[in-house]
Amino acid sequence: MGVDEIIEEIYNRRVELGYTQKEVADRAGIKQPAIARLESFVNIPRLDTLMRVLKALGLRLRVERIEQSSEAATPKVSVGTLQTSQMPYIPENDENEISDQQLREIHQWQANENQQLAA
Repeated sequence: MGVDEIIEEIYNRRVELGYTQKEVADRAGIKQPAIARLESFVNIPRLDTLMRVLKALGLRLRVERIEQSSEAATPKVSVGTLQTSQMPYIPENDENEISDQQLREIHQWQANENQQLAA
């Protein structure tokens, strides 16, 4: 599971529970703009902050050891061009909560970018 999937799971769980970004932030002991930046892929939090957000949503992060095959030992890397002109608008004001529609647009854009990079 990559960072994108973790963020997507956080967002989906918040919506499933009917929490606002502010409610999650209050439960996690952080400020609402941090949740907005996380959900919009603007900023990836430190591990301790991520763990507090996950706990506030009734989630946990699981780390597993994977077997190293000769193929897995050599990581495959691809590089693509990020087309920022196509990225959905993200409000500049940290106090504005990003709407669920804006987050869906950002998540869709991120998924499209990942597909282009994988191709």
